[in-house]
Amino acid sequence: KIIAQFVNALVSFKLGRNYFNNRSIIRTLIWGEIGRDNIEKSTGDNLVGIMTKLSYSRFQCSDMIKNGLLSWLVKHMEEVEYSLSKYHLQCVTALLRNLLRGCNLDNLIPIEITKLIVLLGRYLDTENATAKSFIYDSLGILFQNEKIVKASKELNFQRIIEDHLT
Repeated sequence: KIIAQFVNALVSFKLGRNYFNNRSIIRTLIWGEIGRDNIEKSTGDNLVGIMTKLSYSRFQCSDMIKNGLLSWLVKHMEEVEYSLSKYHLQCVTALLRNLLRGCNLDNLIPIEITKLIVLLGRYLDTENATAKSFIYDSLGILFQNEKIVKASKELNFQRIIEDHLT
């Protein structure tokens, strides 16, 4: 717990992010454990905070994508959707946005696209304005891809958006 807090504080500063800039840290983070019963919520919050801050680095973002973090993140967001702290919610939605920015969306398989669209539709219900702006950013990134636009039409995603606008 203390190490996660320390590293999260470290990467909050440019010097700390620069230290990790060319080092693959994602394999050293136990991100498969976040959200499980054996990890304290505050430790999970700090680990997600670390990943979010590091995802602003092009190298770290590419490394995260290469190591399957996008799929893990979608699964994690599905599992903890209704139990997230405010900080965790802001971090996972920012991390998702950052990963989508660095991801080749054409490489997403149809089931991943469907999961992403449905998940983001559900997360639109949040009252957290910061997280909601990251969700809108993520949707904007996704809808620049024709394959994803087609999938969203098949899911009648427009109805979900209209429900949130009223």
